[in-house]
Amino acid sequence: DVVHFHEWNGPGVFCLSARRLGLGFLNTIFVVGLHSPLMWHKVSSMEFIDNPDDLEADLMERISIRDAHYLVSPSSYMVQWLHEKRYLLPANIVIQPDLLSSEPSVVNQPGTIIPVHEIVFFGRLIVRKGLLLFLKAIEKVQHEFPDLEMEVTFLGKDQDNSDEPLDPRDLSI
Repeated sequence: DVVHFHEWNGPGVFCLSARRLGLGFLNTIFVVGLHSPLMWHKVSSMEFIDNPDDLEADLMERISIRDAHYLVSPSSYMVQWLHEKRYLLPANIVIQPDLLSSEPSVVNQPGTIIPVHEIVFFGRLIVRKGLLLFLKAIEKVQHEFPDLEMEVTFLGKDQDNSDEPLDPRDLSI
């Protein structure tokens, strides 16, 4: 059997610990998918560790990563970050980028001008996800092409993690 878990909050820690202690899952291969551990979020968002639950989640993530047969990451960046933060890593690490088509959906000749009517920011509306860079880019486009009529759409939740999406009319650039 092969069992996949993600690292976030360590949902596989008890199965992995049982195997490590010889209590079960002795013939099971565990694959942990790495995306972004809690401490990476805290550091990247410049947040304090202000809750004991954060320490518990960090430990569970570290154990899950350490005890995996395979750690699969979409980038070498995150594996390097773990290494720099002294996580114990398994021997088998696989870098598997998120799959994207290598073929463009529309083939145009070089120099072809394609009209753009909408630009979309897709992601949580926080600085770490590139929101300010996106807003500066929109401001630059507006400055360089003042007659351009273009719609800007924001698809993502507000930084307070509420279920209410941020109203783009509240943003001024």
